[in-house]
Amino acid sequence: MKKLVLIIFLYPFVTFSQWINFAPSSAGSGGFLVVTSKTNYYYSAYNLQLGKGTLYYSNNGGFSWAELKYVGLPVFYNDSSGFHDAFFKKSPTKKNILKLARTSNYANSWPDSFERFPDTAYVHEHKVHKGNVFITFDKNVYDITLMVKNSGEKIMKVADKTLNFIHFINDSIGYGLDQKNFGIYKTINGGQSWNLVKSLTSNWPWGAFQFTSQDTAYALLKSSNIILKSTNGGLSWDTLKIQSNYLSDIEFYNNNVGFAISEQPNRLFFTKDGGNTWAFLGEEFPTNNLRAISSCFDKDSIYLFLSFPGGGVTRLFKGSFAFKDILTDIPEKPDLTKNKYSCYPNPTTGLLNLRCEGEIPCSGKIYILNLQGQMMYRQHILGVDNEMDISQFSRGVYIVKVVDEKGVWVEKILLTP
Repeated sequence: MKKLVLIIFLYPFVTFSQWINFAPSSAGSGGFLVVTSKTNYYYSAYNLQLGKGTLYYSNNGGFSWAELKYVGLPVFYNDSSGFHDAFFKKSPTKKNILKLARTSNYANSWPDSFERFPDTAYVHEHKVHKGNVFITFDKNVYDITLMVKNSGEKIMKVADKTLNFIHFINDSIGYGLDQKNFGIYKTINGGQSWNLVKSLTSNWPWGAFQFTSQDTAYALLKSSNIILKSTNGGLSWDTLKIQSNYLSDIEFYNNNVGFAISEQPNRLFFTKDGGNTWAFLGEEFPTNNLRAISSCFDKDSIYLFLSFPGGGVTRLFKGSFAFKDILTDIPEKPDLTKNKYSCYPNPTTGLLNLRCEGEIPCSGKIYILNLQGQMMYRQHILGVDNEMDISQFSRGVYIVKVVDEKGVWVEKILLTP
């Protein structure tokens, strides 16, 4: 691992809303925040007035909160629908079990429950992607990762590893970290299967882990001021340093723009050049022990939410800023050259290959349509070469359409006997 020590350079302060305390007034310890949009939040914590746990819900940015039945570690895949672990007694002589309970009415009730394996282990981590939920357990108890599909109707094992920090860079490609056996894993099919990308030579104490593209990744070492950066897909890592004694979390918006919470000093840092330089964002925090970043975006602004998950007191603060105030001369996404596609052989007797060449990582979708516009076939682009078998189609002319982040590519093909 290369050493790269950076001296912080302070940009002029950007226009920024002050840090706003949006915590429920009755909330106490043990808080866990879920942000589903810039104004829709769930917060599970101890209720000081009721003397018990409560799930708080706000749909107006935290100006007011409804107090609902407590659930631990909830996860939501849209504003109204989500899951949590429900506790069931099996019998006096058998182990208690846990099922996956579901709501679709903003946590007002949890009428449905689903069997899951293992049925006696508490969840360590939930992650959501495209309506699917990924569940991991304590790696020392059950070393597996589950995927919940179809709103809970199908629960499948997708890895014989506990994959932490699961996240996706597009519909298909995602990453996870096996902290027990020290490996970086990747999926190219939306999380249905995972393959080892890189075995790590040492057990670094990872506190955060995020790929922003197939080449660029960032990680935070726990209880330190060290951020790791890879520009070759996780194969090797350089060291970045911030002038802080302790960083507790990081979050990156793209390859260049990222944020880091510091506890000493109590500030939020940001970078807009991939970690080469860092600056303070906004004023000093009005409290200490803000240890987790959540974020969401719209076309004009970024919204940051800072919390103290599982802490002894409730600390929730939020702020927002306009992209135009900070991302000067930096596009929201890297400026990419359009990919070039070719489809061969053409004519074909059935086997067809779509080749992707260009500077964009090859990702997107392939569609085959008949001349009436009906979709006959579709699949994700999985790499440079993508083979398809259309021999079962009737002979004639078809349209191959490719949709990626830069646009649409179309070509006619002829299927012959």
